[in-house]
Amino acid sequence: MLKKLINVANILDSRGLRKAADRLDRIITKLAEEQGDSSASEEVRQAIDRTIGMPHYENTFLTRNPGDESEGSVFFEAQTSESLKAASWEPYSHPDISAPAQGYKTNISGTFGLVDLNSLAPDTPVKAVLGHKGEDPFITMLIDKSSVPSDLTKTDFTTILLGPGDDGLIVWTFFPGPPLAPSRTTPSAETEAVKTAADAIAIGFDYAKIAVF
Repeated sequence: MLKKLINVANILDSRGLRKAADRLDRIITKLAEEQGDSSASEEVRQAIDRTIGMPHYENTFLTRNPGDESEGSVFFEAQTSESLKAASWEPYSHPDISAPAQGYKTNISGTFGLVDLNSLAPDTPVKAVLGHKGEDPFITMLIDKSSVPSDLTKTDFTTILLGPGDDGLIVWTFFPGPPLAPSRTTPSAETEAVKTAADAIAIGFDYAKIAVF
């Protein structure tokens, strides 16, 4: 029942029906509290067991745990399959979680690899860089780590996304902080002209990835 309600809430969010989605989120939260977290936690544990050994899953620990290969959103303390399975998970409804993905969250803290541009001074320097999703180019905003106060990158929860596998739900990914839909902005004269946080906001960007220039 909770999973179906979460999917409905995500659909409402994607259609811009935020008030209806918020009301449904409150119902979901109340139901989750009444039922406890046992069913959600067990769903996550079973998905982890199905995923252990898969390359994408094992490689995620390399980037999320502190170390030479870490990047993006990183845990404050190294995590393992056992520590993720031992955590208390709850269903997580968010507009950037689209079916068939299912979101859950727990109170494992870390550093979020993006920063809200509106939280920075308008003249903070940013870079527009080119990436690709398959054959389609897109633009991502980067900001130097030295320009971002550390308190803006801390997050007190971790998200895990589950999705269909061959034998049931498996772990697609996990990371400290909330999910964010990838950029769909294509290169243009406007993106080439971006130099500051204010410029990026003006053409529709809300977040920038934190990097070391």
